[in-house]
Amino acid sequence: MALTPLPKIKGHVDRFEQVLINLLLNAQYAAVRNFNKTGQQAWIHISTSVANGRVSIIVEDSGTGIPDDLLDRIFEPFVTTKPVGKGTGLGLSVSYGIINLMRGQLTAENGLYGARFIISVPVASDEG
Repeated sequence: MALTPLPKIKGHVDRFEQVLINLLLNAQYAAVRNFNKTGQQAWIHISTSVANGRVSIIVEDSGTGIPDDLLDRIFEPFVTTKPVGKGTGLGLSVSYGIINLMRGQLTAENGLYGARFIISVPVASDEG
């Protein structure tokens, strides 16, 4: 399968990569944890789109989703869905800050199967 090239976005490559890695590691953790509990196939789905001058990247997993009582606070520092000792609760907070600095948005919701995180960032202008 070939991936469709996306337009350039403006931002720090290493920091944007950090956001993607964090979202993928969280998705992997949730999907595998759910598999170990239920035997349900573990998967991560990534999709992209371009519309209205913005690039969107969606990372969705087959985990159990984000508890309703944490969904509105999931990007706050030290909020985590992981058990004690398995996560610091800083990854999503840092990721949110990085995307915000890029004039973008990072949102979270529960999808049909698990959690869904949506990154939306502006396409880089030709002016630099």
